[in-house]
Amino acid sequence: MTDVTTALPSPVDEDDEARKAALKAIYTIAQDAGYQLKNETVKLAEFVSPTGAVLYVEKTGVSLNRINCCVHPHYARESLMSMDGVLTVSTEHRFHSNMVRFPKRLHRGETPTAYGWKVNVESLLALRRFLDAFARRAP
Repeated sequence: MTDVTTALPSPVDEDDEARKAALKAIYTIAQDAGYQLKNETVKLAEFVSPTGAVLYVEKTGVSLNRINCCVHPHYARESLMSMDGVLTVSTEHRFHSNMVRFPKRLHRGETPTAYGWKVNVESLLALRRFLDAFARRAP
């Protein structure tokens, strides 16, 4: 007798495939908007806008309707909130050691960690609007 459960994809596989499809769509939109992929880690993808502004896309937990980016902390939070396509901006800075182009400061540990604003975009269409608006800002 054959075990049919081995032929069915597990929910984890489906989630991983959906995440990969979302990332592929995000990368395509970013590159169509003139952004260049400069570096990639397991958790982040680093893009540079046509004007030289750096943007990190969080790769973990991404979906077509939940896209999180991190931008340089020198941008005013209120200015980011007013940009087309932005759903929310974190009220506190987001810390991540792989955001190598951002400034560092002490957070919880003994060594400084890079930080920036976490920007939430709700869809691929909103992502394109945000990327266009962000590219018009001076780095």
